[in-house]
Amino acid sequence: MYDGLDRIPIKNMSFKQLRERVQVLQDRYDTLIRRYPELNNYGASGEKIDWANIVAPFLRATVNRFIIKAVVDSSSAERIYTRPENGAALNEDGEYFTLSHSLIYKYIDEDTDETELWYWNGNEWKSSPGGFSSLFTQTPAGFQLSGTLELQTDTNGRVTVTDSFIKMYPEVDGAPSYIPKLQIGYDDKSDNRNPVIILGQGSGDEVTESIGYPLRFGQAIVHKTAAGLTLGAVGDTGLCRWIEIKAQATPDDPREPGLYYSYERENEEGEREVITRAIAAEEEQKGE
Repeated sequence: MYDGLDRIPIKNMSFKQLRERVQVLQDRYDTLIRRYPELNNYGASGEKIDWANIVAPFLRATVNRFIIKAVVDSSSAERIYTRPENGAALNEDGEYFTLSHSLIYKYIDEDTDETELWYWNGNEWKSSPGGFSSLFTQTPAGFQLSGTLELQTDTNGRVTVTDSFIKMYPEVDGAPSYIPKLQIGYDDKSDNRNPVIILGQGSGDEVTESIGYPLRFGQAIVHKTAAGLTLGAVGDTGLCRWIEIKAQATPDDPREPGLYYSYERENEEGEREVITRAIAAEEEQKGE
């Protein structure tokens, strides 16, 4: 209704346009008064605007585009004197101490003099030589975040979103936890970025890759492979059991399509070995 009124000279307005123009000015004036309360005084009577009944059909809000950048560098990280191993590292006094999953640590390579920032990614300790940064940018359609997004709920639960994983952290004894209970993402080491669902927090800092993806002891996984689907779990001893639905043979794995069951065990020499059975083939033989 008000489009273009700002560009029409008052002397050329009709009575209806003039009334609309006055209404626009009134709305703008009331908004100005509301924004600056010190101006909200109408003389001795002390009469004020009834804000509960204001109608302002011409109000438009424009948000300027902005960028917020947050950076974590080596100056804000605690220094360690060895790379993390089994969840521990040497401190300045030459003593091993347990690393916190919620902190970032700085390690300086004596040979190259390069600084590495080490952090716990939910499954293992990883390094980031270039540091960390996040970018929060307004766009015409909304907002865009570059970096890791972290959401915290009213019950101290947390959700983090990165370029490869959505991780969900439950509340533990009334406090935030730093080991995810559920992870949904993809295997960034695979050629096709195969989807991965990881279940459970696991225990300890030890990791196995027997099923095809790094898992902590006590975790389970649903993993899309190049040839099918794998469903498996890791025991507290690190021994794995998994079922594989194989849809096709591949150059790397020429086995026929079918259903396979595999499990790890220790032999007499204490070495791990994998036993695999083709379940579908056994059932066909029984039917014959």
